[in-house]
Amino acid sequence: MIVSLNLIKQFINPWQVSNEEVYDILNSVGLEVEQEIEYENIPGLLNHIVVGEVSSVEKIEGTDHLHKTLVNIGNGLTKTIVCGAPNVAIGQKVVVALDGALVKINNEWIKLKKTKIRGVQSEGMICAEDELGIGESHEGILVLPNNIPIGEKANLLFKDLLYQDLIYQIALTPNRADAASHLGVARDIYAAFKQRYQQKEMIFITPEVIDIKPSKYLPISIEIKNPEACPKYCGIVIDNVKVKDSPSWLKNYLNAWGMKSINNIVDISQYIMMEIGQPLHIFDYDKIIGNKLIIKNVEKGTKFKFLDGIERELSEGDLMICNTDEPMCMAGIMGGMYSGVTYTTKSIFIESAYFDPTYIRRSARRHNLHTEAAYRYERGVDYSILEYAIKRAAKLILEVAGGEIASDIVCDIAKLIKPTIITFSLNNINKFLSTNIIKDNAKRILHDLNFNLLDDDGDILTVEVPMAKVDVKQSVDIAEELIRIIGFDKIESSKRANFFMQPYKPSFHSFIYNLSIKLKAEGFTEIMNNSMESDKVYNKFPFFADEQYIKVLNPISNELNILRPSLMFGGLKTLIYNLNRKQKNLFLFEVGKVYKRNKSDAIDVKEKFEEQLQLAIWMTGTLFPENWKRPNDKIDLFDIKAIVENILKHTLNNNLHDIKEVEHNFLLNSFQFIYDNDVLSTVGEVRKDILRYFDIQDQVFYAEIYLETLYDLFKQNKIKYTEPNKFPIVRRDLSLLLNKNITFKQVKDVIYETVPKCIKAVNLFDVYEGKNLPDDKISYAISIIFEKKQATFTDEEIDNLMKKIIEALNSQLGIVLRG
Repeated sequence: MIVSLNLIKQFINPWQVSNEEVYDILNSVGLEVEQEIEYENIPGLLNHIVVGEVSSVEKIEGTDHLHKTLVNIGNGLTKTIVCGAPNVAIGQKVVVALDGALVKINNEWIKLKKTKIRGVQSEGMICAEDELGIGESHEGILVLPNNIPIGEKANLLFKDLLYQDLIYQIALTPNRADAASHLGVARDIYAAFKQRYQQKEMIFITPEVIDIKPSKYLPISIEIKNPEACPKYCGIVIDNVKVKDSPSWLKNYLNAWGMKSINNIVDISQYIMMEIGQPLHIFDYDKIIGNKLIIKNVEKGTKFKFLDGIERELSEGDLMICNTDEPMCMAGIMGGMYSGVTYTTKSIFIESAYFDPTYIRRSARRHNLHTEAAYRYERGVDYSILEYAIKRAAKLILEVAGGEIASDIVCDIAKLIKPTIITFSLNNINKFLSTNIIKDNAKRILHDLNFNLLDDDGDILTVEVPMAKVDVKQSVDIAEELIRIIGFDKIESSKRANFFMQPYKPSFHSFIYNLSIKLKAEGFTEIMNNSMESDKVYNKFPFFADEQYIKVLNPISNELNILRPSLMFGGLKTLIYNLNRKQKNLFLFEVGKVYKRNKSDAIDVKEKFEEQLQLAIWMTGTLFPENWKRPNDKIDLFDIKAIVENILKHTLNNNLHDIKEVEHNFLLNSFQFIYDNDVLSTVGEVRKDILRYFDIQDQVFYAEIYLETLYDLFKQNKIKYTEPNKFPIVRRDLSLLLNKNITFKQVKDVIYETVPKCIKAVNLFDVYEGKNLPDDKISYAISIIFEKKQATFTDEEIDNLMKKIIEALNSQLGIVLRG
């Protein structure tokens, strides 16, 4: 959104806001200033340019057009200037650009400096109109009337042609439709400045309009055939207008906004859109066949030539403004080639309408047409100002193009849209914001933002929201409006800490999304494979009985003839594809469904077939990239176990789960994580013969997590918050000698069962077998972390606990301390 400070000033009286304050206010009320531009319609504003009188003209030898001139520029100063214009003559009053002036040469503005031309030191330049930027003529130097005094500054002589402005380029967020106009931006500045600097004498001025009093009546009617897309459409006819170039004030505004001046009628419609936010479209009245405008959708494939000269095929979703014979304009986006205002136009029809944002957004994207009008309609315009915009347009058009009102404001209201009413508690807003806004101040701010107070009942206020503020729907939006104007920096710091706990569990979709984000943070890449596979691999490596596979009745290919019973093979195909392309260290995961047939004779589909959503994980290669500082260890079963265990602990709030060794059709050394008899995950190493089938040389480790089961447990799990222990932990290490068939889990279970309330953690930090040990024995080095909530452990207590643990390990597992 482009904002002109000159136009903003017209809304606020008296204007007492500095440029720095405008900048700060815009940023603080949510209108981020991306760029601040000092605009000049003529670069340099004719500084260092004066009126002079030519006192001498002498031809320079060796040239056919250059002259050495002496020019009196007043104050007793005479400048030597080389001039190539054929019309230069003694006694002429001319415009002289001096050293440091900006002049336009070959369509480029350059800074003038003294220079030698054909051996003559030239101290300036006698200018033509186009070189000054005040006209287009380059036939010769600009010769002024003799009554212009010598030495007069050009920026005073041509002051009516000069325009300068401060332009703010604002990053407008989609919710701030009200700020897509100078009217909306000015309201924010007005309200904020009054609030922050207590300027109570300031008043807000809305642009002037005229009463509509037709001097004649030309026939016109409107019919809306799609009320959802166009709830309201209004317009007026003005006759006997004179289409011509726009006056300089209007051109200056448009040029400062980066818009091209077309003619006085079209330019007024652009100006009003920027001024008050309502897009207008102006038709040549004589092109409205049947004197009727019909707002409707046309047949798909209808061809329509737009104002940009491109013919496009329309869709049935495109809303068009039509006469009784043909489309004339795509509603809210762009007009047609043949219905707009030209220099031969005598009568016009001004359109002011409300179009549904969804329809405009879809058509704009479908045809790649992104206009200033569409930009506003997509966000939502003010339903309540359609007639006001027509009155404003009528006033300005009568001023710049003459004419006479030739109809009443005609409207078709197909769907009445009412303003939003909000009842809110100011006490609740103060609690929400941690502020102490008094009621009178809140009422004053809302009034300055054009809210209408409907009811004042103590702490409870009821307001009517201005229809330009399409984002204000509930009391929290009122809170935002108030704090924007007061200033976020005015919220006093509080010593009280507020902790907001998550009040509900995320949805299943969010739960899966969070797991995906966690895996990606661990360095995994998500893949997505087809849910249909070939039965060839399952014939070679059966997963379950043949009748349990779900076969596709009419497969598009023999490679896609069953619904996958497992995610594993799809991932192996992805692995070999990447391994063949020298990608060695691969961590992949996929979320997808697997399928099997349960009862072939069942009638109910849910009984006949089973779908299960799984999270599958594949790991191969080394855990870390090649590095001089770190050993390049290959991934093993414990790495993927750690990943799965981390996910389960994170999901189940560190609640303990069991590990059970199982046989699996596709995996070696496989085991399952179990929680309350529910299988959560299966983990293992992919069989070597399966890897050979896929031509994979490296070890591959695979895990699958059963998401529906995990989510059910997750929902049942209550989050527990515990205070950090105030007392120090105690660590003791043991070196154990045990039979090889005893697992670390068995050791850990015995320790936890022996002293359940004192153990924080049991960790295995070293394993040894071989020299100096019997063949059937292995050595574990473990650490035991003791923790007590009420007091610090004494040495005697720790010794007693260690004695119990050693005795339990010996009696239950035959473990002894290693000497």
